Amino acid sequence: TSVLSVLYSFIDFVSLLRNKVQKSKNIDKKMVHTNLPDLVKSDIQIFSKRLTLENLFTERSKMHTFHNLKWHQTRAWLVHLYTSLGLICGFLALVAMLNQNARQAFFWLGVALVIDASDGTLARKFNIKQWTPGFDGRKLDDITDYLNYAFLPVFFLWRFELLTGYWLLVIPFILLASVYGFCQSEAKTDDGYFTGFPNFWNLVVL
Repeated sequence: TSVLSVLYSFIDFVSLLRNKVQKSKNIDKKMVHTNLPDLVKSDIQIFSKRLTLENLFTERSKMHTFHNLKWHQTRAWLVHLYTSLGLICGFLALVAMLNQNARQAFFWLGVALVIDASDGTLARKFNIKQWTPGFDGRKLDDITDYLNYAFLPVFFLWRFELLTGYWLLVIPFILLASVYGFCQSEAKTDDGYFTGFPNFWNLVVL
């Protein structure tokens, strides 16, 4: 009887011990299942914050690049606008010639000359060909130069009667010779400078 009592007691002890171990395992599982989502959520939040910061820096970099590009393009168009002001000066000189105001005509042609002397420097400094590849600034410059250095001086000759009689036949020759000179591919260097003065004869007129 005492042996059986000891045996029963041992069995009860083993059962109790097994129950405690099982409960301990269940508690550990609950802790794992409880803490794992929190850890994952925390990692996701940290990753999201990092991703948000990276996106923010990327967007700022893109915006900076975009604004920088726009500024370069705007500056290039402003240089083209500056060149085209020579045409406005030419028109005002033409109006002055029609009104037989030689002094005012010289003034506007002088302003046009200053613009023409400085626009090329600005164009090369800001590399406008790169920022406005679809627009030919040299062609605009040639049109302006032909008007101010060829057509208007010829018109000045006619308007103020510096040429009369048969000498008027020289006018078509001057206009054609000038335009053919401007159209020569070797009239300008690669960086946009004239290899010589566009029209020497208009110095005589002035």
